[in-house]
Amino acid sequence: MKKKAQFIKLIVLGILLGTMTNVARSEEVITTNWEIVDGIPTAWDFLAGEIRCEVANTGMHRILSKKTIEGDWIIEAEIECSNNRSCPSQSIHFSIAEDYSYGYILTLKGSELLLTRIVTGEGEASWAKNIASNAIGADLLGFGTGDYEIVVDNFSIESSKKQSITDNFESGLSKWNRYIGQATTHGGKLRLGNDNITAHNEGIRTVDHIPPTEYLEAIIEVATASGVGGYQIDFRLMVDDSSYLGIQRRFGDFGSIFLFKVVPGWDLPPINVPNQNRHFKLKITCDRSTGVSAGYYDFLDGKGWIKIGDTVQIEAARRKVKVWSLPVNMSIRKLKIFKRGGTYAFSLDDHIVGTITNPKLRGAIQINDLYKSPEPNKGRYGFAFTDSGEYKVSKFQIHSIQSVRKYKGNPILPSHAPQGTWDQNQAFPATIRKFGGIYYLYYTGIDDADSRLEGGGIGRIGVATSNDSYHFEKYEQNPIFDRVVPDSDSSLKVQGMAAVKLPDGKYALTYTVWNDKKWGALEYAVGSSPLGPFHLGLNNPMIVTSDSPDFDESHIHLHNVVRQEDGSYIMLYTGFGRMLGHWGDRGGFATSKDFTMWTKYSGNPVFPLGENGAWDDNHVRPKGFIKYGDYYYMFYEGAHYAEHVALWFDQVGMARSKDLIHWERYPYNPIIPIDAGGGRDTLVTEWPIPITTEDGLAVFYWGGMPGDVGISRAHISWELLEMWDHKHK
Repeated sequence: MKKKAQFIKLIVLGILLGTMTNVARSEEVITTNWEIVDGIPTAWDFLAGEIRCEVANTGMHRILSKKTIEGDWIIEAEIECSNNRSCPSQSIHFSIAEDYSYGYILTLKGSELLLTRIVTGEGEASWAKNIASNAIGADLLGFGTGDYEIVVDNFSIESSKKQSITDNFESGLSKWNRYIGQATTHGGKLRLGNDNITAHNEGIRTVDHIPPTEYLEAIIEVATASGVGGYQIDFRLMVDDSSYLGIQRRFGDFGSIFLFKVVPGWDLPPINVPNQNRHFKLKITCDRSTGVSAGYYDFLDGKGWIKIGDTVQIEAARRKVKVWSLPVNMSIRKLKIFKRGGTYAFSLDDHIVGTITNPKLRGAIQINDLYKSPEPNKGRYGFAFTDSGEYKVSKFQIHSIQSVRKYKGNPILPSHAPQGTWDQNQAFPATIRKFGGIYYLYYTGIDDADSRLEGGGIGRIGVATSNDSYHFEKYEQNPIFDRVVPDSDSSLKVQGMAAVKLPDGKYALTYTVWNDKKWGALEYAVGSSPLGPFHLGLNNPMIVTSDSPDFDESHIHLHNVVRQEDGSYIMLYTGFGRMLGHWGDRGGFATSKDFTMWTKYSGNPVFPLGENGAWDDNHVRPKGFIKYGDYYYMFYEGAHYAEHVALWFDQVGMARSKDLIHWERYPYNPIIPIDAGGGRDTLVTEWPIPITTEDGLAVFYWGGMPGDVGISRAHISWELLEMWDHKHK
C-alpha cells in the first residue's frame, strides 16, 4: 500500500508540474494564434521558434493573442532589434480586455522601462465636469504618524456669482462638521493635532455648500505646521464621497512636497519645496469655461502663487504608472513579467527591475472601488513596435503558476463586533494552536476608545475555538487578557502574538506592548488553561529593543514562539531599525531554555529585506512558522512602496529553512496575494499563522476589502511545497 501511495503521489506531482509548463511556446506559434490589430499585416512573419516584424515606416505595429490567459502566470520573451540602440519602442501588452478597454503595456524605450495603463471610459473626464451638477463643500484634514500640530488662520470659498463661505475661526467650528478626530479652535485659529496621540486623523467639513458656478476659488492660510514622525495636511473641495480635488502638503519624515490631487484621476508628480516653510497659502480653482481645475501654493514671500498642476496635465499624464531607469541599453533584451494576484513584477535580463501592486489604481481613494472594479485576472497578451527596424521575438513562453486555495467562507472571524464591545473595531490573528483536539484561535481585539489611536482604540487579547479549524466561536468570557497599567484602571495597548504550553502544564501568551511611542518590548502572560484567565508573567520583559544602531533598535513587534522536542524554545521576530543606514522591518532569531530568558542570535537579522525592486523590498515581518518535513516554513508580511498611489500593500510571503538562520524565499511570492478578478482580498493580506492539515498547511491571515477585513483562511497543498524544488528556471 505504501508503494502504491508513493506512485499515486508521483502521478499527482507530475500533473501539477504540468500546470506550470508552457501554455504557449514560440515553436507552436502560428498565424491563427494572433490577431494583427495595428499596422501592415505583411510586416509580420510567424516562424518556427520566433516572430518577426519589419517596420518600414514609423507607426504602431501590434499583435494580440486571440486567446486569454487566466489566474497567475509568467510571460517571458527575448526581443532583438537589428538597428541596435536606435529601436527604443519594444513593448509587451498584457492583461488586455477582449474589447481593449483596459490592460497594461510594458515598453523598453532606450534606457527606460515604462509601465502604462490603457485608459478608457466615462471616468476619464476631468473632475471639473462634476461641478456642473453638484454643490461644492470643503474638507480640511490633518494626519500624522507622530505628534504634530497644524494651525490654520483663514479659509474661504468664493464663486464668480459672489457666493462665498468664509471663516476666520473666531466663532469656533460653527461652520464646520467634525467627521474624524477632535479638531479645536483657539484664539481665532483652527488647530489640528498637538494632543500627544500618535497615528491619527483630524478632519472637518463645511456645513454649507456652494451651488455650481462658472468659476470657483478656494484658499486656506496655514499659519504654522510642526511635529515629528511624519504628518500632512489635506485641503480639498468635495463633490461627494468619491469625487474631490485638493492639495496635499506633507511634512516631517514624509519630506516636504505638494501634490495636486484629482479624483477621478490622481496626483501629478509631486513638487518638492523647502521644509522650513511653515507659513503658506494653498489655492484651488475650478473654471467651467475652460474645463480646467488647478492647484497653487504661495509661501508669502512676495513671489505670488505658484501652480502645482492642473487637470489638463493630469489627463495627459495619468496613463503612465511607473518609469524605471536602466543602466545600459543592449540590442537583445530578455523581458519577463510575473503576475500573482493584483501584483506584477518586471525583470530584464533575469534581473528584477520593479514591482507594482494594483496598477489599476490612480489614487488611494479608489481602493474602495477595487471590489466593484478589480484588477483584471484574465486577458490577452501581445507585442508592439513603432520605430523603423527589424524585430525578432524568440524564446517566447507563458507559464501558469499554481495558486493557494482561499476558503470560500472567508472571513472565518469578522473584524468588527457589535458596538460597545471590547473588539468592536478590529480583530487581528495572534496565533492558532491545537490543544486537546480543539483549535484555539487567539486574536487581538481593538475597542472604540479613541479614534485618534491606530485602529481606533485599545488592544486586548481574546480567543475563539473550533473543532474543525473552519467554524469558530468567540469565548463568552473574552477578553482573556488585558494589560492594565500598574496602580491604575487604564489599559495599555497590546497586540497578541504567540501561545505556548509550558512544562508545568500552564499556558503562556506572548504579546507586544505599545508605550505611547513605539512597540518596545515583548512580554508574556500565564494562565491555567488555554482559555485563561491570564495574568502578567513574573519575568517580564522577555525581549527589548537593542541599542542604536541595530536592526531592532526602534520597534519589536510581530513574532511567534515554538517549543522544541528537547524542551527549548525558538522565536522568529520582527525588528524595526537601521541596517547600512536604511530603515525597515527585518526578521530576527532568538532562543531560550526556559521561555523567560532569551538570547538574540548574534548574526541577526536572519531574514533581510527583499532585493531592490522586489515585492518585499520595503519591509519584511516574520510572523508564523512551522516544521513540516525537512524544513521550517515561515510566513511573513512583505511590502514595497507603491509610488503611483503613495501606499504600502502588505501581502503574505513564504520562506523555508533547515536551521532557522539561512532562509530561501518561495520563488513565486507573494504566496497569499491581494486578489485580482473580484476576489475578497483587495486591500491587504497579513498576520499569517500556519497549522498542519492532512494534505498540507492551512494559513490563517488578516485579509479582505475596505470596511470588511477579517481573519481568513488559505490552504497550501503538499504538492505546492513539493514543487518548490522543481520550479521553472
